[in-house]
Amino acid sequence: MRTSRRASHARREPRQQGPDYDDTDGAFVYSDGWEAVNKKQAYNGSFRLTTRNGSFMTFAFTGQSFSVIYKGGPAFRKMDVYVDEVLVGTINEKTSQSSFQQRWDYSGQLAPGTHALRLVFV
Repeated sequence: MRTSRRASHARREPRQQGPDYDDTDGAFVYSDGWEAVNKKQAYNGSFRLTTRNGSFMTFAFTGQSFSVIYKGGPAFRKMDVYVDEVLVGTINEKTSQSSFQQRWDYSGQLAPGTHALRLVFV
């Protein structure tokens, strides 16, 4: 996951890059049903995979925006994206062929401070 900050008054300025976090970071909390997969094509060589409906991942971050890097494929489904317990989007991970390092950007701007991200497999 990548967090970033964006100036509230500058709509056309590019997002500033914040820190990058990967699936092995201890701040990620996974429900039951996730497995670690090592693939060199993945961001930093690994990702987490689940096929269990309702499985989720949580992560606390500080910033005003974020991006999610994910793997897509023909057998993949969707992930609902919640910030501070509010549904803010859905990532459709289904693609015609296996594809690593796909990116989903949160299109809004959060209030400055710490937020809770939750991804739920649906």
